[in-house]
Amino acid sequence: MHHIKPLFCHYKINTSSSINNVKRTLASIIFLLFLSSCGFRQAYYFSPFNGNTPNYHTTPLQIDSIKNATYGSILLGGGEANDRLTDNVFIYRSSVYRSHAREKYQFYYGGNITLGNYQVRKYDTLDIVNSLRNGKIINENAGNKFWGGLGLNAGVNYTIPFRTRHELRIGTESSYHYEFGNYLEFRKKIPDSAVTLIHRQGHFITLGLYTELAFKIRNGSIGFKIAIGTPLGKNYSNADGVRSEKGILPFGYFSPTFQYTNKRWTGFVQLTGAAKAFYSQIGGSYRLASATKKQK
Repeated sequence: MHHIKPLFCHYKINTSSSINNVKRTLASIIFLLFLSSCGFRQAYYFSPFNGNTPNYHTTPLQIDSIKNATYGSILLGGGEANDRLTDNVFIYRSSVYRSHAREKYQFYYGGNITLGNYQVRKYDTLDIVNSLRNGKIINENAGNKFWGGLGLNAGVNYTIPFRTRHELRIGTESSYHYEFGNYLEFRKKIPDSAVTLIHRQGHFITLGLYTELAFKIRNGSIGFKIAIGTPLGKNYSNADGVRSEKGILPFGYFSPTFQYTNKRWTGFVQLTGAAKAFYSQIGGSYRLASATKKQK
């Protein structure tokens, strides 16, 4: 009998060791699966206007005495672009536009100038080895890139009044931007072998739909707008989209905006998500003295 206990104890020790080995093996497998699911960074370089074209435009309410007005607007924003949103982007935009309110609809049109900075981030060695055939060229040209553009915006909406003073607006918006600057030169310089996908065009056109709830308050209004849209042109066709490691991501944008208007001033905050890009922006508009009041 005295031989049984040592054998039994020895057996317990081996069992415990085996369990620990299994735990370590499972942990290693889970860790490797986690790394494989993370993958490596891809390289997507699109127009800086991808996700940057939506811009809130103030229009008079139907109940307002002012039916035609000219506005000046300034927008400041920042965000991220590229795969995993690694590149930082800064935006400044100054706009001048005209707005009109009619019995059943409102519309606006105007022009703008945009200035900004795009920070091209470098890639790690593992990213270059596993994802990018010629990624060293990106690192050699990485850094801050000035970009800018001249643009046109226009929109029109049908108005559904409710409770006398408030409005539901359903409309369409469009924009055209001509890009210039160092970031455009960077995209023209980088070969296809160094990236996953790149667009080198300097022209950027969008078409979108939006809805806005506008509530009349003392001395102004508050409103909430949601816009969705897409770039136009064969290079930004939703049928092709962005071919990434996770499949096809369609081009397009989604942008919610909150606005507050008090007399001549309008302040707004908006977020915009697009293909491989996300931006947050804040801005303000001022109704200029050339506004025309309704004729009695």
